[in-house]
Amino acid sequence: MTSPLPQFYPNTLRTAGTTDEALRSTLSELRDAVEGAAQRIEEQPIVNSEQECGDIFDGQLGKYPVLISAIYQLAQNRPLGIAVLYLYLSRHATSGAQHYLTAARRRIPDRSEKKWPFLPGKCSPLTSEKLASAFLRLGLAKEADSEDVHHDLALLQEAAEFALQQPDTVPLGTKHTKGTDEVLTGRAGLLWSLLLLRDWWDDGDFSSMRRDVFAAIPKLVNVIIEAGLRSSEKYASANGESGRQALMWTWLNDFYGFGGMHGSTGILSVLLCCKSEEIESYLPQITDSIKQLSELTVSSDGHLPMSSPPWPSPKTRTSPLVQICHGAPGILLLLACAMRQPSVRTSLGDIHDVVDLATKRVWEEGLLSKGGGVCHGIAGNALSWVILASAEGETSHLQYALPFLLWMRETQPSKENEEFRMPDHPYSLFEGLAGTALVWAYSCNVIEDILGRHKPTI
Repeated sequence: MTSPLPQFYPNTLRTAGTTDEALRSTLSELRDAVEGAAQRIEEQPIVNSEQECGDIFDGQLGKYPVLISAIYQLAQNRPLGIAVLYLYLSRHATSGAQHYLTAARRRIPDRSEKKWPFLPGKCSPLTSEKLASAFLRLGLAKEADSEDVHHDLALLQEAAEFALQQPDTVPLGTKHTKGTDEVLTGRAGLLWSLLLLRDWWDDGDFSSMRRDVFAAIPKLVNVIIEAGLRSSEKYASANGESGRQALMWTWLNDFYGFGGMHGSTGILSVLLCCKSEEIESYLPQITDSIKQLSELTVSSDGHLPMSSPPWPSPKTRTSPLVQICHGAPGILLLLACAMRQPSVRTSLGDIHDVVDLATKRVWEEGLLSKGGGVCHGIAGNALSWVILASAEGETSHLQYALPFLLWMRETQPSKENEEFRMPDHPYSLFEGLAGTALVWAYSCNVIEDILGRHKPTI
């Protein structure tokens, strides 16, 4: 019988040099890795219906972004980056990368007239097949007023209206409840997708339908914040003031999550991607929550707990998770996003202690046996440092990121290696090779921009 794999392997890697020469050498290796992964992903079977192609998280649609990422990485066009919920797309491609663009289009199904009901608590394109297809079609739309664009915008508007009416929690099966605001499945994921669309189309000439869709952004901000305030009060009623934070969101049952995918570090990161005027009235609560999450991380010796109350109990899991969905990478991601809001960054004061402690935990415990994936793997851990480097515009955190990025080439399915688990969905965005390659591609962009001495956009 095969012995169970450890949660993580002791890190014997060396930190990387970050001279211009060292960065250029690593850049070349990462470009080769992106191109090889993109070619391998193209070889996977294609399905053509929305229902069969799956969602962005673990289905065929998640393979699309890495093909687009190759366009930007190889053609040195606008960046394809990831922040929080880790996907940045663009509608622009160069003629030299037409092959990759064609391969991407083949994986996005045509719109379907079939009416699928929205499921309670599941309004994020990351885990909704129909919304994922609409979102990606809009990302590549060439004609601003085509019938397909109107159809997909109407679908997103319908999703937003549905999300605005959702309660703070919904049933999960017959014995559990789950929150409706997390990035992976909830309102924060929908908000993030609308922010990306607005960024793609921010040409100052929105059609009335586009304006109606984007009018949902401040409304979603409001309901997400209000849910966080209510949940904070609910937490205090059940558990007392100890451990209470200004904003808290239910994750599962009576547990309030902190992770980048399933909790407050992810939700707050998305909120910080909004325009300053859209979150201005909530900045005290947002800033207080970031400070409290930072204090929690410092008091936990650099670990970010999964939730409060603790779940699972320390008796069940003696070693805290260190992955971007749950764990210290989430606080690094949140602080990187905070750096992009000047008023928030100023209010936070000195954040070096929390960044250094969380970095230490990710460095020591972040080589996960789950492999190279984004959500549960090494790619997500490396990504937190790459996004920090992007926000800071300098190389200090690349010394940790680069060894992880290169080591990801040793994981399955990139390489047959029994020391790492084969992902359940080996070529998907969040668990498999597509996500690994997307992190490589985004890292190439950050390195290029730092070499050029200007800050990249994520």
